[in-house]
Amino acid sequence: MSIYLYHGEEDFLVEEAVQAIETTCPEFERIRFQSNTPLAQVLDAVSTPSLFSKAKLFLGKDLSFLNQALSPPDILMFQEFCQILSGSQDIAVFYTSGKTVAQRLKQMSYLKTRSQITLSKSFEDWELDKTFQWIKTRVNNSGKTIAFEAILSLEHASGSQLRQLATEIDKLVTYVGTNPTITLADASELSYGKHTSGFAFSDAMKSKDLPKTLAITETLLKNGEDPLKLFGLAVSNIRLFYQILLLLKERKPSAEIAKETEKNPYYLEKIIPFVVKAYSIEKLEAAFVIFSAYDIDIKMGKLSPKMGLELAMIKSLA
Repeated sequence: MSIYLYHGEEDFLVEEAVQAIETTCPEFERIRFQSNTPLAQVLDAVSTPSLFSKAKLFLGKDLSFLNQALSPPDILMFQEFCQILSGSQDIAVFYTSGKTVAQRLKQMSYLKTRSQITLSKSFEDWELDKTFQWIKTRVNNSGKTIAFEAILSLEHASGSQLRQLATEIDKLVTYVGTNPTITLADASELSYGKHTSGFAFSDAMKSKDLPKTLAITETLLKNGEDPLKLFGLAVSNIRLFYQILLLLKERKPSAEIAKETEKNPYYLEKIIPFVVKAYSIEKLEAAFVIFSAYDIDIKMGKLSPKMGLELAMIKSLA
């Protein structure tokens, strides 16, 4: 294949794909096109033999002629460009920065049968399984394995932001050195030094361990965590625990609970025994009332966010 098109909202994946092709063509002459480069100039560059190497690598970012309607003469020019490339050793890589190329344009219809087109999409918040698999695959490609708890910790800290996740994974792979597996302890230690993480906060809450939860809360606040963010995380945890108990009461199978809560089945398998032992539906309903009352006090300025969070935690988990 001589022509590649990488586009989509996940620009990190697009950039990595382009870099991968550049890495495989170290001896190719690089020719870069600006976004406003005329199609005629691109065709002229493709038609001219290289004076410095055996082949050329054309790189075009956000090229305007790919995402706008072309006149019939320009369509013919574009087709000639593709035909010349198909019969040469040269490679053309077109890519966008966080944008999707319109698929209904005539040049795209022509390009679909003569190029490799890759659409890079970001993971949605509910697509946790895809995020978990991406983390696992990237770690495996680095020659390591990773504990599922460490995957959860990474996702908890970075969400589905692949660029940030990739940075954290690279740091972890370097941090563990010759150790074959990245553990939860590794992820927590590297992210927060001798401190802790939001994952540890949720982990302590699942057991209704008040002293541990308060200690982790204090550490996170000292590390600069927003108390309102922790307040929201605590409410989110309580809501999840409440959903779990209600669904168990209805004798829902694990697969149904995972679907209803939009949580990873393995993660639920790990926390359900602790939630069942530590909580009841009535206690969680009371916790909702407590957090709602302190939320109002915080918004009215009666309590600081830090004080409201700590008091709500104490009354809910005591």
